[in-house]
Amino acid sequence: DAFDKVAKFYKGKYPDGEKSEMDIGGQKMLTIQISESPSQRSVTVIKSEDEDTVAITIMQETEKE
Repeated sequence: DAFDKVAKFYKGKYPDGEKSEMDIGGQKMLTIQISESPSQRSVTVIKSEDEDTVAITIMQETEKE
């Protein structure tokens, strides 16, 4: 799917998340911080200028015992 469609999906899924968007030289990036430490979770959506694909990275940091 297109970057804008994927970004809209994740913005709707995490409406309360802290969002950061950038468009630098044709590379678009959206990061949504879903939760804070110690159980930090975030979603990053990236579209490079010269690629037809959108990369989605979902990260979760769990608290160490």
